[in-house]
Amino acid sequence: MKLNMDCVRDVLLFLESESYFVVNDLGDVEAIGSWFRSICKSLAEYPPDVIYYTLSKLEEGGYIDMSTQ
Repeated sequence: MKLNMDCVRDVLLFLESESYFVVNDLGDVEAIGSWFRSICKSLAEYPPDVIYYTLSKLEEGGYIDMSTQ
């Protein structure tokens, strides 16, 4: 599969626009992530397999972490 650079840009812009940190009831800061489903919903112009390939290449390059922690 060829990397779609428009999708790369749109995924990075989407991730940048998301809130990654929240303050819980105890006042501690917690990191939260984005769900694949919400990325696909927001970027409906790209098929899910293209988005997943883009995410995997961004992780491979060290730009994002796709862990589920």
